[in-house]
Amino acid sequence: MESPILSYADEVWRGSVRPEDVPYAELRRDGVQEIAYGVAMWPACGNVYVVRGEDGLGLFDTGDAHEAEHSYRAIRKWSAEPLKYAIFSRSRADRLAGMEEFDAEPSPRPLVVAQEGLARRLTQHGRTAGYNAVVDLREQGFPRMVWPPPQRLPDLTYRDRLSLSLGDVTFQLTHARGDTDDATWAFLPERGVLLTGDLFAWTVPGAGDPQRIQRYPDDWAVALRTMAALDADLLLPGRGLPIRGAARVRRALTDTADYLDSLVEQTLDLMNAGARLDEILHSVKPPPALAGRPYLRERHDEPEFIVRNIWRLHGGWHDGNPANLKPAPDAVFARAVAELSAGAASVAGRPSPRRPTATCAWPASSPNLPRRPSPRTAGCTRSGPSSTRCGSSRSAVRSHAACTPGPPPSHAARPPAWICSTSTTTSRRAGCGGCRSKAK
Repeated sequence: MESPILSYADEVWRGSVRPEDVPYAELRRDGVQEIAYGVAMWPACGNVYVVRGEDGLGLFDTGDAHEAEHSYRAIRKWSAEPLKYAIFSRSRADRLAGMEEFDAEPSPRPLVVAQEGLARRLTQHGRTAGYNAVVDLREQGFPRMVWPPPQRLPDLTYRDRLSLSLGDVTFQLTHARGDTDDATWAFLPERGVLLTGDLFAWTVPGAGDPQRIQRYPDDWAVALRTMAALDADLLLPGRGLPIRGAARVRRALTDTADYLDSLVEQTLDLMNAGARLDEILHSVKPPPALAGRPYLRERHDEPEFIVRNIWRLHGGWHDGNPANLKPAPDAVFARAVAELSAGAASVAGRPSPRRPTATCAWPASSPNLPRRPSPRTAGCTRSGPSSTRCGSSRSAVRSHAACTPGPPPSHAARPPAWICSTSTTTSRRAGCGGCRSKAK
């Protein structure tokens, strides 16, 4: 009898079921499911894969702490053989928890394996613990969690490649840079099985997350093409369902690489031609033939974010607009907008009884105001002080971060320190100098 996981996987590929409609909770109730000879899957937010060989078991990713106990029981129901290896595909919390139960077994402690950069990344997680907790709350609505979460450090690390044997089956590990610089993917040549980690996850690659570390779309595409050349029969992704059949596997990997390469080449061509980031953001588009693929949905990322990350990787953080090199503080800019709009009352949508007189020194960014909306309200329509309607973006990042409702800032009602009391033509055109020196 075929695994329900594989049945759903075929339906998703054909388009008869949307990826987001797959009943993962129902699939987990069936426990760990064998999807190829000696290879089983625990479908979750971060998939867990277990491989059985003559010398024991090997895990590829170990899941998150919330489901660790359930996945452990499911794996042990499928096989009681000792766990020899646990491979971490990257330094993400839902990939490297779940070892406590295995470590507590009376058999020898499993060997945890990862790329050598993973320990360094975990140290960085600790240095930015508060920020990571804030981002998780902002993006996912998680309660403020403790960072870094409990995890086991690797016992064995490698730099570029490593082979691990379970007797009749081999893990061929390869390092890649994708959404982190410590990613690992694996190939089981005896079984024709490819384990991609998050380098493939049934969405537009997360190569542009605006609240995370630097991504590497160029290297990501190279890794996908290297995988495609293996002609694997079964692709096991970091998230989502397997892809079965060499032709399908090759197409999914090649299409995803083409998608990334197109964004990279378009962006670099415009950068080399002297275009600013603003122009590039509104010019670069993914190939239309690829944008509709079920495995290239704009779920966790979108092209605009990826373009920004390509710019940051190859050109630095400055967008090419001199006004944004050393911009005025947000509070100063808000007061300028309030005065330009006949006071804070006008900005809030209420008539103002008075108009400002003269201004002396505007913030450097004010000449670009007509064509550069506030990042807080871009793509949203505000019908009141606390109501917001989001724009067309489908990414979770923008829907939580950019469309955040809230009242106008209270400081907008205060006149800027650099607003003059005079209304003479000279001061209105040239600025009076005296109040400019007092601006903060």
